[in-house]
Amino acid sequence: MATKDKRSRVYLAAVILVAVVLSSASLLLASRQGPGVTTSTTEAWPSNCTTNSPNGFAQASGASLEWTVFVMPPGSAAQLCITWTTDSPGVNASSLPADVLNVTTTHTNGGGVAYAYHKVRDINMTLDPSSVHSSKVGDSMFSVTAVYSVTAAVNASGFYSFEYPNMCPNPIPFAVVDTSHVVTAADFPQGFFIFLGSCAVEGDLSAGTITGYGGMTTTTVAAPK
Repeated sequence: MATKDKRSRVYLAAVILVAVVLSSASLLLASRQGPGVTTSTTEAWPSNCTTNSPNGFAQASGASLEWTVFVMPPGSAAQLCITWTTDSPGVNASSLPADVLNVTTTHTNGGGVAYAYHKVRDINMTLDPSSVHSSKVGDSMFSVTAVYSVTAAVNASGFYSFEYPNMCPNPIPFAVVDTSHVVTAADFPQGFFIFLGSCAVEGDLSAGTITGYGGMTTTTVAAPK
């Protein structure tokens, strides 16, 4: 019996020692952090943009300028996440309008191409104000992500461009086609695939980057030479 009691006392002492060590470690950590120090948290990525890349999806890359084309079928709904940086903390949905545009091209006498843009009736691109996410990324800079909803009517079909603030490049190829259709550069107007190497930026926002999408697929096409 004495041996059993001795083992019990030894076990109890070990438990108490472990508890004291853990408690001391917690106090030491708290003293190092100091009063009033809070840890930063990472904001969850919008769940409805199930495919995402914080660095953005390359729109025109490689020696042959391969373009990413976003594709969705008629009669469906999809989401598109766009991210900007800004030094203005007041960016909200009212300053982030978007739409889907039909692009037509006309060759000029000087050998250039003129572009005209028209709104598409059977495809809507809308923004819920509650989907705009903002987080601080520097002393005076903010990252803003907006989740746009794109809906296509059952009879919708065609080859278009997205429009959103400071889109880059201009335009962004977007197709609404049956899943059996293989998208190629020839589906878009001649002269559609232009990349100037830089993007014009207006207002407080940087160039917009597509950082996520859902309900769509993507394919790459080589720009005609």
